Amino acid sequence: MKNRNKGFSIIEMLIAIGLFSVVTSIAVGGFAQALRTQRQAALLMSVNSNISQALEIMAREIRTGVSFTRQAGQSSGFGFTNAKGETVIYIVRNGALVRLAGSLFQGVLQGGEITGSNVRITNSRFDVQGTNNEDGFPPRITIALRAQANTTDAALNSSAIDIQTTVSARLMDDDPPGLWVRKQVNNPGGGGSGPESFAMVVVGDYVRPCLTPEEYVNTSGKTKQEKEKESQNIIEYMHSTGSVCHAFFASNPSPSICLFRGSATGTEVTLAEGPYCVDELYESFYKKDFDRDCAIQKPPNTRYDSAKVNERRTCDVINTRE
Repeated sequence: MKNRNKGFSIIEMLIAIGLFSVVTSIAVGGFAQALRTQRQAALLMSVNSNISQALEIMAREIRTGVSFTRQAGQSSGFGFTNAKGETVIYIVRNGALVRLAGSLFQGVLQGGEITGSNVRITNSRFDVQGTNNEDGFPPRITIALRAQANTTDAALNSSAIDIQTTVSARLMDDDPPGLWVRKQVNNPGGGGSGPESFAMVVVGDYVRPCLTPEEYVNTSGKTKQEKEKESQNIIEYMHSTGSVCHAFFASNPSPSICLFRGSATGTEVTLAEGPYCVDELYESFYKKDFDRDCAIQKPPNTRYDSAKVNERRTCDVINTRE
C-alpha cells in the first residue's frame, strides 16, 4: 500500500517561519513601544505633579507678598517681600526652580530647590506686572515653565509639558509706611565714635527688614553664652525705664524689635501701620536726642502711632559727647 502520510516541504517551513518571525517582530515592537509610551506618560504625569506642587508653594507666598521686582532685570526670576518680612527670590538655576529667602541686613539668602530631581526645566519666564502704585491694580506675576523628565534616556525625555499660571497679590503694591533713620554724632570735646558705633533699635509691628536681638549679637564674634546674655540684656533694656520706648511695651507686649547699625546717610525701615518707637543702644558719655518722628505720640502719651500708609517719615537721632 502507498503511504498516505504527507509532511511540509522545506520551502513551506521556511515560509511559515518567515511569516511567524515578521508577526512576532511586529508584536514585540508594538509591545515595547506601548511600554515606552506608558513609561513616558508616567514620567510626564510625575513632572506635571511636581511642577504643580511647586507653583502652589509659590502662589501661597505671592498672594501675601509686597514690593515685587523682576530679579536683576531678567526673565528667569523675580523677588518680593513675603508676609514674614523676608526677602524672597525665585529663580531657575541648573534646570531647577530655586527659592531663596533671608534678611538683606544679614546679606545672606538661603534656600534650595523646590522642584524634584526627576524634573528639568528647559525654559522659563516670569512677568511681573501691576507694580505701578498708580495703576489701581495689585501686582500680578505670570509664571510660564517648560519642563521634561530628567533622564538620560533620549527616547523618554523627548516630550515636554508647558505650564502657565498667573497669581495676583492680595495687597496693592503701594509703598508701605516707612521710617528713614539717620544717625548723627557730634564730638566737640573729643571722642572717636561714629554713627556705626551705635546700634539703632526700631520697635513696632511687622518691622522689616531687620535683625532680631539674637541675630544682631550673633555677628559680634562672641561665645554662645555671651551672645545669649547680650541678647537678653538688649530686651531687658528696651523694657526698662532707661529706654525711651519703655512705655510702648505697656500697650504692646509683643512687638518686633529690629536692630541695625547707625548710618549718617540713613537706614530705611518698613513698618506695618500701627504703633512704633525708635531708640538706640548708645555708648557711654553721649547724650541722645530724638527727632519728633522717632516716636509719634497721641493721647495718652504712652501711645505711639505709626506713619500713615505711603507716608515716609525721617527720624534723626543725634548724639553729643558730654
